[in-house]
Amino acid sequence: MATLNTIIQVSGTETLSPQGTAVTSALATASISQVIVPTINQQLTNGTSTGNANFLIFQQRTLTAASTENLNLEDGSLYDVAGRTVEAASVRFFYAGVNTNASGTTASTSMKVGGAAANTCSLWFDNASDKAIVAGVNAIPFMQGNTATATTVNATNANVLIQNADAGNVLTYTLVVAGVRQ
Repeated sequence: MATLNTIIQVSGTETLSPQGTAVTSALATASISQVIVPTINQQLTNGTSTGNANFLIFQQRTLTAASTENLNLEDGSLYDVAGRTVEAASVRFFYAGVNTNASGTTASTSMKVGGAAANTCSLWFDNASDKAIVAGVNAIPFMQGNTATATTVNATNANVLIQNADAGNVLTYTLVVAGVRQ
């Protein structure tokens, strides 16, 4: 049974100093914890009907500076977490987020997702040429999904472009895709 459970939560705290003094005091400490983006909790159970998925891709991938790659979701060039090739019929969830580079080198400052030149899988964008920008390691990652309305994948609707928009640094990113096999 495959379950995809993704939760995003952002919070922060702040310590305030009383006016006219450089020292903080317990009376002047305020703590703020607020979710500033909606919590996303998407669960997909094993299967092929609405709300189900029967593959999960979870990979860390790397692109050299200023390079691109087309992720073909239909041709079997990607592998699921069990090492099996994925020839998707539909996608219910797609995530791409910038990571720090394991080598310790400076991470890419920007990644673009979407808008492949040919046979574009538009995911849930309005137009096949649309792209989303993820502005570095500290940015909110690109994430789309709909358990009720999957995106169809076939030979003419298969490619998702990933672009390292940084001309000088390597892009390391996490890819997560869940959906239904052909």
